[in-house]
Amino acid sequence: MSVTSFPFIVSVLLLAGLYSAIPPALRPWLLLVASLAYYGSYNWAFVPLLLAVIAATYFAGLTLAKKDSKQPALTAFWILVIGAPLLFYKYLIVWFETLRLTVIPVSNLDFGGFGSVLIPLGLSFFTFQCVGYVIDVNRGTHQPERAPWRLALFVSFFPQLLAGPIERFQSLSPQLNAVRRPSPEMVLDGLLLLFYGLFLKGAVGDRLGTTVDFLFAEPANIGAAAAATAFYAFALQLFADFAGYSLIALGAASLFGITLTRNFKQPYFSANIVDFWQRWHISLTRWIGDYLYRPLGIFMLGVKPLPRFLQEALTILAVWLVLGLWHGAVWNFIVFGLIQAILIIGYSRWSRGRRGKPGIVAQALGMLVTFNIIVLAFGLIRAPDLTAYGQLLHAILSGADGVVQIVDRKITFLVVVAMVAVEAARRFAPRLHLAHGVWPRALAITTLIILFGLFGNDANRSFIYFRF
Repeated sequence: MSVTSFPFIVSVLLLAGLYSAIPPALRPWLLLVASLAYYGSYNWAFVPLLLAVIAATYFAGLTLAKKDSKQPALTAFWILVIGAPLLFYKYLIVWFETLRLTVIPVSNLDFGGFGSVLIPLGLSFFTFQCVGYVIDVNRGTHQPERAPWRLALFVSFFPQLLAGPIERFQSLSPQLNAVRRPSPEMVLDGLLLLFYGLFLKGAVGDRLGTTVDFLFAEPANIGAAAAATAFYAFALQLFADFAGYSLIALGAASLFGITLTRNFKQPYFSANIVDFWQRWHISLTRWIGDYLYRPLGIFMLGVKPLPRFLQEALTILAVWLVLGLWHGAVWNFIVFGLIQAILIIGYSRWSRGRRGKPGIVAQALGMLVTFNIIVLAFGLIRAPDLTAYGQLLHAILSGADGVVQIVDRKITFLVVVAMVAVEAARRFAPRLHLAHGVWPRALAITTLIILFGLFGNDANRSFIYFRF
């Protein structure tokens, strides 16, 4: 059941009403059953896989909580067990096709020009959530959950199950078990976020996706203007698609009295590359920082012959190569990770020692440069291979003639302008944003429902990050 479909929207609203009406003791069970049913609505064969990962996480937590079980090797073993399905789907059956058996459940969603993928929905995201839980138990950040159904609810909570935000146990689980009714304020905020996310996905992302698919289809036969349009259109599509899902997740969770991590903070208005990655996919950035970057950085500090700058640079490079590989076992993503590492290392080196806040002109220039760099880099995620990416760059640099064809040009332009205006207001004038008062929010919700109904483009197109 697509989260942009009418049945999903109605189901969430009815479920939220039922959640508030039933006795508090039954509310977590309602959420757990609904979450498993929602996941099963895509493919019931995925549910045993999810439950197996949850079971491994449960026993790992109990084992690592024992005082005599703090060995790094044991922690690594449990992380490998929990991550085994992800490693199998994302890498092994890609590298070794003979491992692909007909009995293995695979994803069969439509990603437009992206084609199809094998990885079950949400596997990367709930695996990361489980690994974070296990590491936190081992560190003593929190005690292991003794009730398996509570751990299952933490992992499978349906709004954020498929593409995040990646939540921490100590933040989400207490909220799920508090079983409080949402306040009227949370309901209004939830509806506003939900329908803004639907607008971003359906009216902006999916509409741009049709044009992007067309432009990326024949990179060898494309003009400069069309190639540039392909890059910029995909960057906008990716934001609308991914931020749209995150907002739908935040909005749906708010209807149950749950507050999730804000995953995007207007990243395309970032002053520099470091600022960008602190605003884009925030829950993953924090996860990488806590569980990979800092431990690796501490390890590198122990490598005494290396100067401090080289230790930091190697840490950043290793982390970004891992992030690139996380997106997929192809060269495009490895090059993407390498480019981001070089940019971050270069910026960190350049900015070191600079004092004072940059002026308005410098900040505006930084935003412009950062946005264009990110647009070019994100093209690696969309291009089918490095050859196609090179052909698009060559078309831009050569100034080749060609016609730019944008599907529903006027409507596409209007919804993109609306998205940019809202995001600019949220970034630079948050007090002016329609987030206060009952009637302003009610008007905004009504407007978004109308816009989504009028301009929503393709309910069958899956979210881009479901591929990962």
